[in-house]
Amino acid sequence: MENENTKQKMFEKFTWTIQDFSKLDCNEYSEEFSLDDHLWRILIYPRGNNVDYLSIYLDGGGNVENLGGAWYKFANFKLTLINQINHKMSKTMETEHLFSAKEIDWGFLQFIPLYELHNPNNGFIVNDTCIVEAEILVSKLKEQNQVDQAHNKIKDKPTKHIDKPLPQETFTTFVELVGLKDIEQDFIPLLEEVCAQHPLLINSQKKRTLMYVEWAFTALGRVLHFLKTKKVKDMNEDACNHLQNLWEELETFKFDLTWLEPHVQSALGMKNYVERSVQVKKKKEKICVLEKEIKMLKEKIIETKVNLEITRRELTKISEAFVECDLDDGAKEIDWGFLQFIPLYELHNPNNGFIVNDTCIVEAEILVSKLKEQNQVDQAHNKIKDKPTKHIDKPLPQETFTTFVELVGLKDIEQDFIPLLEEVCAQHPLLINSQKKRTLMYVEWAFTALGRVLHFLKTKKVKDMNEDACNHLQNLWEELETFKFDLTWLEPHVQSALGMKNYVERSVQVKKKKEKICVLEKEIKMLKEKIIETKVNLEITRRELTKISEAFVECDLDDGLGYGGQ
Repeated sequence: MENENTKQKMFEKFTWTIQDFSKLDCNEYSEEFSLDDHLWRILIYPRGNNVDYLSIYLDGGGNVENLGGAWYKFANFKLTLINQINHKMSKTMETEHLFSAKEIDWGFLQFIPLYELHNPNNGFIVNDTCIVEAEILVSKLKEQNQVDQAHNKIKDKPTKHIDKPLPQETFTTFVELVGLKDIEQDFIPLLEEVCAQHPLLINSQKKRTLMYVEWAFTALGRVLHFLKTKKVKDMNEDACNHLQNLWEELETFKFDLTWLEPHVQSALGMKNYVERSVQVKKKKEKICVLEKEIKMLKEKIIETKVNLEITRRELTKISEAFVECDLDDGAKEIDWGFLQFIPLYELHNPNNGFIVNDTCIVEAEILVSKLKEQNQVDQAHNKIKDKPTKHIDKPLPQETFTTFVELVGLKDIEQDFIPLLEEVCAQHPLLINSQKKRTLMYVEWAFTALGRVLHFLKTKKVKDMNEDACNHLQNLWEELETFKFDLTWLEPHVQSALGMKNYVERSVQVKKKKEKICVLEKEIKMLKEKIIETKVNLEITRRELTKISEAFVECDLDDGLGYGGQ
């Protein structure tokens, strides 16, 4: 703090270092400092006084309650925002003002745009610290007219912070004195207020005609009423154009409007503020939507993963001891052996020892006997256990079915059955021998019944074995059994075909579970990709919000515009 005093002038320089600047909210006062036996302070609005600018004032109200109505101080002062990177780039504004108990502070509503203030490259805020200096020169004026002259020399359009009526002629008494009648009643209290704060408004019109005075104060009242009644959110393009017209018309009456112009300009700038505020609001809403979407997608992934795990377990359960085959395979059996050799659950039980280190060993012991007589073949065939079935069949050097047909004169057997009967009779010659003593008609019935079963097994596929097909095969089999063929070689194949209904149903279940697993895995992949996409969109939106929010201080769009005297 620097102090230079003379009899007529008192000088003071005060530096205010503001730490934790980002934590400041509405307004902030510096500590008090003394000049000319009076306490002074600096007042700032770090987020702007309803504008997108840093607002700075010199306040003489440190002990305002002790001031008398006749107290005043005329001061010329500079307010400087220090550039901490390059001192030469500091921002300074200068003005002068007559401080009184009723008009106790004065300064600059729009000192510097907030976006410039907060730009880290500009050097006004370093390590969250801002420095403001005030240089004040208080003059002891001899005559009141010097006070009026000083008032008219105000520079940079400063505005007062707290206004109260001066003990001057009021607008009401002026109206009564000159006989103004046509000014709208809504304007009267507004004009009363500003004339009490700025008495030169009345003095400047005392020499004018009554009609001119009415025009002048009506024009002023229209601007004041606009600022009083309009809200921030109302300032669209039409409202701004209307206010601009009102202001231009008011300027023609030559009032000293340096106190009002900043509020009009601020209101005119609200169109951009409202548009920017809408952008900020939309970005915040979009961020909220995207955050909720990401949360929903994450919950959906968890739900889908649980569903996938359940489906996999169900598939494992229904796949136990189930070996898939092509449902387009034929239903007839083409190999010889044991259909049900060992249950698969026993085979795969590690404690049973059939599979060790994923290795299974199968041995085959084969005894080929050359039988001397055919009856020995029949006896051997009848002793077969566990219903084995053949794998590779070749015709035996016996009487063929074709020669048998020609011999006995069979004519009514369907042609589709002939090659099938030829094949099985070559493999099982007892089929022909068992019918040699029967009548021709009976033989035709018997081999037709056998042909129907063989043709069914030959032409049907696994997927065809629904309930109707199984019932049909069961009937064909029961009818075939009445002819007393030795069918031990055929029965396993028929029973296997009859069991295909359950196999098909189970196969369909397995297929559906696998398809569901595939769908769920694709859904999880899609959800993960969607989360990545949404996160990218969220990050872009956040960056856009940060960019448009630079030096933007939100206010309630329902706030009134005001004109500094409310």
